Amino acid sequence: MQKYIYGIDFGTSNSALAILDTDTREAVKLFTVPSLLFFQEPKERGQFTKVAVGQDAIDQYVQNRMNGRFMKSIKKVLPNKSFVDTRIGNRMYKAEDLVALILVHLKKLADDFLSEDIKTAVIGRPVVFDEAADKDTLAQIRLEKAAKIAGFEKIHFQLEPVGAAYTY
Repeated sequence: MQKYIYGIDFGTSNSALAILDTDTREAVKLFTVPSLLFFQEPKERGQFTKVAVGQDAIDQYVQNRMNGRFMKSIKKVLPNKSFVDTRIGNRMYKAEDLVALILVHLKKLADDFLSEDIKTAVIGRPVVFDEAADKDTLAQIRLEKAAKIAGFEKIHFQLEPVGAAYTY
């Protein structure tokens, strides 16, 4: 068993990752970032679009004089069946691809802090993403795909109120 696992709250406004030491059962470090993405307009046609996450997304958005694509509230597209994908620059992004960009950012911060590649995550999820059961299921499937894209292999979900109760 790994010494560390990550607890992740992917939120509408902010996202957080806590490192848990499984031996001491204590949180070692917490990383929090705004759940924001900014895709800078490529300087040349066909060039890869640069992506910024969190506060850097805000900074890049302002520096680039709002030329590009600024995205917030990405969590809200998870249960949206009509959101199949979106084109940004020369690439198509599904909902899970967008979420994965934020999870990758958080995972890198934590992995760099530990100098390890942690593969296990417990991810908080709302009791319901959507009242419709099929949309709720779709949201969790997309969130799980995003976690896999981010490099997690063992993924567990915990209802957010239960996670809050553990904290209390």
